Amino acid sequence: MEKAKTKSDKEQVSLYDSTLRDGVQMSGIDFSRQDKYNIIKNLIEELSIPHIELYPFSNPKDRELIRYIKEKKPGFMKFLVAFGSTRKVKNTCVNDKNIQGFLDSELKTCTIVGKSNDFHLQFIKATPEENLQMIEDSVGYLKEYQKTVFFDAEHFFDGYKANKDYALNTLKTAERTGAERVILCDTNGGTLPHEIYNITKEVLDKIKIPLGIHTHNDCGLADANSIAAVQACCDHVSKRAIQVQGTINGFGERAGNANLITLIPVLALKMNHNIIPKEKLTNLTSISNLIYEISNKVPPLNAPFVGYNAFTHKGGMHIASIAKNLSSYEQIDPDLIGNKRRVIISEMSGKSAILHKCKKFGIDIKKDDPLLGDILKLLKQKESHGYSYDGAEASFEILIRGMLNDPIQAAAFYRTHYFEVDYFRVITDVRNVFNDNLEIFTDANIRTLVKDVENGNESEYHTAAAGVGPVNALDIALRKALIHFYPVLKDIDLIDYKVRISNAIESEQGTASRVRVLVESRDEDGEVWGTIGSHVNIIVASFVALLDSYVFKLLKEKIEPYKKN
Repeated sequence: MEKAKTKSDKEQVSLYDSTLRDGVQMSGIDFSRQDKYNIIKNLIEELSIPHIELYPFSNPKDRELIRYIKEKKPGFMKFLVAFGSTRKVKNTCVNDKNIQGFLDSELKTCTIVGKSNDFHLQFIKATPEENLQMIEDSVGYLKEYQKTVFFDAEHFFDGYKANKDYALNTLKTAERTGAERVILCDTNGGTLPHEIYNITKEVLDKIKIPLGIHTHNDCGLADANSIAAVQACCDHVSKRAIQVQGTINGFGERAGNANLITLIPVLALKMNHNIIPKEKLTNLTSISNLIYEISNKVPPLNAPFVGYNAFTHKGGMHIASIAKNLSSYEQIDPDLIGNKRRVIISEMSGKSAILHKCKKFGIDIKKDDPLLGDILKLLKQKESHGYSYDGAEASFEILIRGMLNDPIQAAAFYRTHYFEVDYFRVITDVRNVFNDNLEIFTDANIRTLVKDVENGNESEYHTAAAGVGPVNALDIALRKALIHFYPVLKDIDLIDYKVRISNAIESEQGTASRVRVLVESRDEDGEVWGTIGSHVNIIVASFVALLDSYVFKLLKEKIEPYKKN
């Protein structure tokens, strides 16, 4: 790697995004014009990606998008690349719609894909000689119009292994005719990293212009193969520049493409290539999540670098180690790529994990405090009854603070010292059960005891409310009783609600299984917190999670609980 520094990193490795061309071929993805514009805007402004591929000949949305950008944001035009293929075998460039599509797009840079594996020529009914002429004519024609041309050598690695001379001839034809760069494509995604490395080095002996690498993930090796090609260019005596092509989040047909979200931190932080401004690396996690959101897809928790779990620690020994030295179980600082370190409290955790959480919550507790052992014991007991504090840190903070106030009551301490729920009842009427016009009516009744801190009197409130479901009805009814005393509760919105069967107790099975309910809430400050409830009755579990959500808001606002007589 040190050899590569004889040439500037910026010259050596550059990025090319194909999310809006290759990425949209992934099943289930259909971007609108506005979606595509938002993606382009973020790739340029937040990551400084220099080349972003569109397919104007094939996709009317892309033609509309280019016109829209030219009018509204003309500065973006220089980042866009028009993708298309060489002329068809029986056409001339003048009467070939695809070639003319490059000109109509008015984009300065064009990527032409052509066959480099002679096996595939049978599918386009061209001889080897005709294919070389198609490449020469297409590249040469666009150069006459002062276009910057990249040549995508489709199926190059398979073609090279089958017929080395012909595959190289396709590259040499593009080079001779004026292409600025030739892209080596592992189109089937079946080549291994050592093959990519060796073949790329051999190509560097035959081709003088810069290369590119375009890999697919059918063997799960797209990222590794891209890195192998970069390393080959770094190791070669010519120190040749290389362009790394890929998509955000690895979107693409079949198993997807090389994932730029993974490759960017590897190239920048592991291989020391200056591919994007250092300060913009911190945008990686948010951009990854944004494009998952636009795609209406759920981000995988275990995604490298940017996944929710990428810097999450759960094992007690691991947590104890990172408390001493973060590098013991972290390859990089998560702040560098906009992610966060998370320590999960579980039955696998030890006192180190609890101390870590206490520090995060602003709770001063010493490592030799016997209360730590009590908290750990209670934690394991709660988990045996279906609780899991992954994603429910607010409930865990309530548990710890409750233990500090009253080790017997623990989490229930605040539920009885801010207010008490004497009982609640939920009734749901369902009418026209087997008809299309199903009608559901849900009512909740709650009796709540609240102490007025000003006069010291404890008042009983009996409230009722209708809702679209039992949780909504309970939420409305309880707030009716509490908002007079705690106005801040009106600012809470429930934004997510998840139910899982826990089967924590073996005797609870089937419809009698214990359920775990996770509630996410948000207030007007934009802070989001998670709370949890577990019970064999889903309404009780939901109500416990809801109560913790209220309690956490009151703690957050530093509202002191009243003292019971």
